[in-house]
Amino acid sequence: MKPEGAAAISRAIREEEIRLRSRFPWLEHQDALALIFFFGALFATALFAVAYARGYLPWWLATGAIAVAVSVLHELEHDLIHGLYFRTRTWLQNTCMFVIWWAKLHVSPWWRTPQHLHHHRRSGQEDDLEERLLGIGLSFGVLRLLVSLHPGVAFIQLLALRRHIRGYSTMRTVAESAPTFLTMLVIWETFFGYLRVHYGFAPAWDPAHALPLNGWPVARNLAVLWLFPNILRHTCLAFASSYCHYFGDVDPENIIEETQILCPWFLWPVQLFCCNFAASHWVHHFVVNQPFYLRLAIAGRVHAAAGKGGVRKNDFSVVTRNNRWAA
Repeated sequence: MKPEGAAAISRAIREEEIRLRSRFPWLEHQDALALIFFFGALFATALFAVAYARGYLPWWLATGAIAVAVSVLHELEHDLIHGLYFRTRTWLQNTCMFVIWWAKLHVSPWWRTPQHLHHHRRSGQEDDLEERLLGIGLSFGVLRLLVSLHPGVAFIQLLALRRHIRGYSTMRTVAESAPTFLTMLVIWETFFGYLRVHYGFAPAWDPAHALPLNGWPVARNLAVLWLFPNILRHTCLAFASSYCHYFGDVDPENIIEETQILCPWFLWPVQLFCCNFAASHWVHHFVVNQPFYLRLAIAGRVHAAAGKGGVRKNDFSVVTRNNRWAA
């Protein structure tokens, strides 16, 4: 595809953004909007947690609702990585990222920052670590599923890919990710330990036998309100992100080959828990410095321009091609 194809797509996205900003002047207040989304997501999480604890919500509905709220926090973290909010107040950027880090129970945003910016420079290449840690390029199967289910499995893959990371330090990576990963592991093992003992699946040597009997409500609540929402969110995001990106034979000079638009109706259960990522993320590759809420509003309006420029739509055979661009 000629370079002017990508330029035309970027121009269409920018024109739609200008139109929206002129129609809704309050969109200019990006910092204020970021805080509204930030505290709104935290408030919603607390509200759903209280509703569950008081018996107003079943566990599965509480888990799903909190996953949606945390997916908004993930998008805010992504925008903070690109410096879209609080540019003159780094303390506020760091505070928001710290809170989001623990809300997500995932890798440190300060570790993720250089990897994500590198992803934009080298999208679809061998050293695109961010996408490779989500399973991109792996054959559809057990390993890819495990990578999407738990970031700890992705860390094992990271060790095999560390030669691609400039200045990589295993100790630093472990130190920056251990707090949340260990918390995730403890909640997981405690919750399922209680279940093993309760249903008689725990062998005599299982440390779950040492769990206090009165600790079950705490373990259950932490799993339902913190662990499970993040497993659901991460799994949906890993699936959406890895299959809307191409990898392995992508022309590093052709942005059109980096992503596709995935927006079939039957993916809505996945899209719900990752802010419609697979249908809208392609916009971000063409126009990087755009808040997530604008990207979501614009994506559907510029599908025609994207298709005319050569961006693929609903290319499901990417699964059998292991994310390669060419058939």
